[in-house]
Amino acid sequence: MASSDIGGVVAQFERMLRSCGVDINEGRAISVSVDRREFHKRLRQTLVTEKIAPAELADAAKIYFSKEAIRFENGLAACDPAISSTVSSLWPARQNSVLCLLLSVPQIQRDLLKFVLDTLYERALGDENSASVTYGVIQALKWQDTINDPEALIQRIFELIADVPEEQQRQLVRALPEMLREEGSHATVAAHLCDLYENHSELSGAVLEALAALRVPSDVVVSVRKSVLSSIPQLDVEQLCPVLDFVLRNLPEADIPVFVNLLRSSEAIVLASQEPVDCNSHEPVDHTTASAQADALIQFVDKLRVGVMTHRALGECWLKMIEVNSAGACLKQIDVVFLFVCYRQLHQRHADATIRQAVKEACLTESVTSTVLKRHQSLLRRHLNNILEICDLLLRGPVISMHELASAIYRELFLYYDVHVQTEVIVALLTHAGSGSPAELHNALSCVHILCTKHVKKTAPFGFMLQVLLDQLGRMSLGQARLLFRSLAWLAYADADADIGLRDTLRIAARKQLINPNLKYKCVGMVATVAMVEAMLPKRSSTSANPSNLHNDSSLRSASVQMVIDIGRLSSVLDRSQKVGLPIEAMCPLFRLLRAAEIEIFSTDLQGINALLFARTLPDDFEDINLSVAPDKEQLLISLFHTINWNRELINSASELMSRDLRAQLVKTIRKQVNLINLAAQWLARLPEFVPPRVTFEDGVSAQSVHVRTAVKAKAGKGRKRKANEEETDDNAATKNSVPVEFASFRHFLRSLNQNFVYLLEEDFLPTERAFLLQELWSQLDASLGTEESQRVFLSPAALKKENTASRQPPEEMVRFLINFIPQLSSLLEALVDKMKVSSGHVHNSNDQDTYMDNSDSALSSDEILCLRLLFSIFNTLLSWRGFNEPRNAKVLRQALNMIALRVGSTQFRTQCDVVEFHRRVFGYFVELATSVADLETAAALLQLLLTVLDKTASNADANKRRLLGVAEEFLRRDWPRSNKDKSARIAKSAQTLMTVYIEETDDRLEKIAYLSETVFPELSGNARSTIFPIIARDTLTACYKTIASYFVRSVKAMCGAQADGQDRLTQWLRIAKTLRLLLDVVKISATNLNASCGLKTACETLDVFIKYGMAVAETSFKARTDEVLLLVKTLQQSTRVMQHTCSHFKTNAAKQIALARQVPTARRLLETFIFKIQALFSKFNCADALQVGQLRMRNLRGEEISNSKEEDDQTEDMEDAGDEESFDDDDDDDEQEQGGELNNLASRLNTTDESAEF
Repeated sequence: MASSDIGGVVAQFERMLRSCGVDINEGRAISVSVDRREFHKRLRQTLVTEKIAPAELADAAKIYFSKEAIRFENGLAACDPAISSTVSSLWPARQNSVLCLLLSVPQIQRDLLKFVLDTLYERALGDENSASVTYGVIQALKWQDTINDPEALIQRIFELIADVPEEQQRQLVRALPEMLREEGSHATVAAHLCDLYENHSELSGAVLEALAALRVPSDVVVSVRKSVLSSIPQLDVEQLCPVLDFVLRNLPEADIPVFVNLLRSSEAIVLASQEPVDCNSHEPVDHTTASAQADALIQFVDKLRVGVMTHRALGECWLKMIEVNSAGACLKQIDVVFLFVCYRQLHQRHADATIRQAVKEACLTESVTSTVLKRHQSLLRRHLNNILEICDLLLRGPVISMHELASAIYRELFLYYDVHVQTEVIVALLTHAGSGSPAELHNALSCVHILCTKHVKKTAPFGFMLQVLLDQLGRMSLGQARLLFRSLAWLAYADADADIGLRDTLRIAARKQLINPNLKYKCVGMVATVAMVEAMLPKRSSTSANPSNLHNDSSLRSASVQMVIDIGRLSSVLDRSQKVGLPIEAMCPLFRLLRAAEIEIFSTDLQGINALLFARTLPDDFEDINLSVAPDKEQLLISLFHTINWNRELINSASELMSRDLRAQLVKTIRKQVNLINLAAQWLARLPEFVPPRVTFEDGVSAQSVHVRTAVKAKAGKGRKRKANEEETDDNAATKNSVPVEFASFRHFLRSLNQNFVYLLEEDFLPTERAFLLQELWSQLDASLGTEESQRVFLSPAALKKENTASRQPPEEMVRFLINFIPQLSSLLEALVDKMKVSSGHVHNSNDQDTYMDNSDSALSSDEILCLRLLFSIFNTLLSWRGFNEPRNAKVLRQALNMIALRVGSTQFRTQCDVVEFHRRVFGYFVELATSVADLETAAALLQLLLTVLDKTASNADANKRRLLGVAEEFLRRDWPRSNKDKSARIAKSAQTLMTVYIEETDDRLEKIAYLSETVFPELSGNARSTIFPIIARDTLTACYKTIASYFVRSVKAMCGAQADGQDRLTQWLRIAKTLRLLLDVVKISATNLNASCGLKTACETLDVFIKYGMAVAETSFKARTDEVLLLVKTLQQSTRVMQHTCSHFKTNAAKQIALARQVPTARRLLETFIFKIQALFSKFNCADALQVGQLRMRNLRGEEISNSKEEDDQTEDMEDAGDEESFDDDDDDDEQEQGGELNNLASRLNTTDESAEF
């Protein structure tokens, strides 16, 4: 081939390729009819036939493709196989370029490859279709089976990368793993890429993608990973995506915390997460940049989610970072996005606990979640299910802040997302409403109410879905029904074009409730009607609702004249013949309305209704009426209850700035209120079937009758016992209703008092009157701050708890209001204590636990003692509010403690002392009050208060705990006086509280339990009460025994369970076995069914723990500590005998003791397991005959052998009589066991123990 004849070379080159099966025109392959192998075969034949050297073929190819620029580009273009080709299925189009085929020829690859790369360099610098040319070259090299000189190719490519434009650099770097498939060259490529990564940060993404696809030595990977991790803070979001891919492919768990911390602190992620890409902003924004940032963030979060799926440790580490680094500060937006996106991929329990903790500590707030939901709509819309699950978790939580955050998230989703998301939100709210939880129902209704009233236009299309809530009316309170009907009415009557079908549904629902004969549903119908009428009214403007306009309102002045009430009509109501007159049930609500209007218009001056405030409602001699001879008893009681409720509304007129005259009149009203309540208690005892009138409109049928406690009907006895009972029945019949009814029995028929009566506490009241006010205050606190969570019920209106008529203020408002009165309450408390100290003539030394105050020296009356107890209960309820655990209320708790600290130190002391000393003084204030306690119930109330204060003063917990333990032990050693009015149930409950604190706060609970079981309880076998702890008597033994047994089981599980420490286990089990034997001996002292059941349950749980964990300890120590193991088994045998006797008793009397007899099968199975385990242990050490199972005999609880059924019946009757004296019920859990057997001396047999023996 002549080199000078370029035209001939071109023609010859094209002809030669055609002969090989490739039809070429101007460098482009028009059709290809052969595959690569056939092409190589024909090309070799052509070179041999025409005697052409490979070098000449390479030169011809260079001349051909360099003659015209278009030919080189066409040579890189792909071509489909020929239609007639039989190998088209084996011939991909992307391999059909001419240069790709020529480069696959080994003889010309080196020279032709150098030409191709040089041409690529020229084209890239000349910017002539450089991107497409680079792509074509990459495709040609990528589909080569082998590269003859990979080192030269690597060197040339990196030379190109150093000079070509950035986009072509990325293309070449990403293609390196595919162009160089030989693993021998990967190390060289990796070294060059590492240098490139350090010197060209703009190529970091492409370099990491290439490194991730190469097979690199581990040492190179470690060095690269270190470089990558150190460069994360300087990378943008787009570059972080390949970083995430590379790091997660070979990231050890030790480096995960570092990696997560770097990602969370990356400025690029922070800025991207704060970019308002989805907000409807009116400010000019670069939409291209914003869209790129949004896409990059979405890609990064998706890769992060995949990484969490494949690396569980990544998600766990991120959650721990949130828990540790978020204390006291709001979460970062990337953390919130992580929780929303990766919630399902995380460990559910850990994720739920982290979210709850973040909400409780005010780290996950409404502001940050609202910002995230608004800014990342396109990202979070794809993970809507995760967000809804988090809302469901929060709405079921026990903390109010969780409910508020869940409602806020629901609102944000509904307001700023599309129709699909809005529908899902409505469905979620309806699911919560029908879940059966009263708290979820209330929160769902509150959220629906906000959406319907403040965002009517957006909520209106979903009215047909929200009307499903009408099916839940039976489970709603009247307030919730009012909230529902107001919400739906706003949607139905928002405008003229509103949903007519919803209006008809509301009318039908209201009519259906009104025609219901049940009074409760009639009230719901009235609420629905009023809500619809209210929604039909034209909406008031903001100016018309201004209270200042009421002064100039002429209609109000004219109407006020018509609203004057003639008090004389009140007495006419009692006259049945009088046909006119205002119904007395309307007086209280109308007076409340008038009082509110007076306060709104004239501030605190109530002179306009002064005549109403103190008008007479009953004759002077009303209290002297003899009910037994009165002609109309029920009418008198009705009048009495109306007057009581009227006076309670008068008491609600109290305020902070009331006049002196008003204060004096209210004091008189309170005194009169106390007398009327006492009179009602006496009259109700004589008319137990009387039902007082309704309290309020909401009350409906809250109670059917007054709970009048009568004498407990005793069981029919036998023989002399039956005759004695018959004689006592006649004596009690005449006096069973003479005892006044307790105030709590008819409290729900009285109207609620607001908290303003607290302003009157400092007035000069009698102890009875002050006790009445403190009782009302404590009831309101308990209603507002109560911690009991309503139980979940499933479509069962009857199972709902009846609402309390006490005024339920929001907890935060109630706490902030009452904190201001802590000085007044403390003054009352100190006054009672000072009176006790002055009258007794001495102050007891708190360090001398052998001396205590005798109640005979006390000058406090029973009402004053009740006041003291109520003050302790008020402080306890206030300080034990769950809201104090939330960070947002930390300042409120500090304020309350400051109020208490001010009683024991000056203001300068409070500001200068440290936290430990401050908490010590606060706790010491209440500890010093222990010497003033004169009765057992007050002592229990004080201990509960001290436990609460101990929880709030954690900085000095150890010292305070020791002082609390000393107070509890002092109370236990006192001989508390008892009166005939004291009930055994209350005494037992108070004794249980003292015993709980005595054991709970000690360092070694097992030691205290052993001391009580060995020293204190045995005293009851011959005495009525203990001389060491007089509070422990026969009537309190069951409660104390149950408390001690529960703490014993907890101690056993803590000491020897799965989470036990590494102490001497065998010694611990010896202590446990001895204590268990002492505990079961108590059953012999008081052989009642309750004590026997408690003892059996305690023994079963202890034996179960021994079988699971103690047998391994005994087996390990058997050879080295034989005597101790033997002693352990013998001691346990004594306990199992008592268990067997208990099972025999319960099973023999199964017909009479069904609940207790159910424990027997499980107990005996557990005892059998114990026997088999012991026998297997002895067999392993070659002493199987050491344990001989003896003859099973039926014995009672006292260990006496049961001979016939008659004796057993007598024994059962005695136990029933003893059980009737107890007022505590025991659990009927099914944890039980059995055993019988005797141990022989094993010492002589252990010398021949075969260590290879197996179980």
